[in-house]
Amino acid sequence: DLKYKDKQGNVLVGAVDDILENEAGDLVAPFDVKTKGSMPDQEYCEKYYQNQLNIYAFLLSQKHDVADFGALFYFWPVGSADDSVKFESGIFLLDVSPARGKSLFEDALEVLAQDELPDADPNCEYCKTHSVRSEAMKKCLINQ
Repeated sequence: DLKYKDKQGNVLVGAVDDILENEAGDLVAPFDVKTKGSMPDQEYCEKYYQNQLNIYAFLLSQKHDVADFGALFYFWPVGSADDSVKFESGIFLLDVSPARGKSLFEDALEVLAQDELPDADPNCEYCKTHSVRSEAMKKCLINQ
C-alpha cells in the first residue's frame, strides 16, 4: 500500500496493483488491472480512471520519480465455448500528474471540512446512482 500523511495528519492511502519501472529503476509508473463486460476505449479509461492514476502517481512521487504516464491493463469477455469464457486484453496509457493527484486529495479534504456536504451534481452518474439507491432504501424502510 502507498501512503501519504500531510502536516495536519490527514492520510491518503492507495493500493496500486503493480508498478512499472525502467531498467535503471529510477523512474516508475502506476499499473492497474481492470475488467469490463465489453471492450473499453481510451475515452472510457480516462473518464473513469484518470483520477485514480493521478492519485497513485502522487503517492508514488513521495519516494520515486514518476513517469508522465500510467497504464491500465484491461480484460473483457469475447465469447464462451466448452464451458469456458474467452477474454481479450489491451493496455491503455493515460497521462498522469502527481500535482493533479495532490490537488484531488486537497479538494476532498475541503469538502470533508464543510459543515454540510454539497448537493449532488445532476450530471454525475455516480450521484444519480446514489440518489436512486437512497430513495429505494427509504421506500423499503417506510413500507416495513
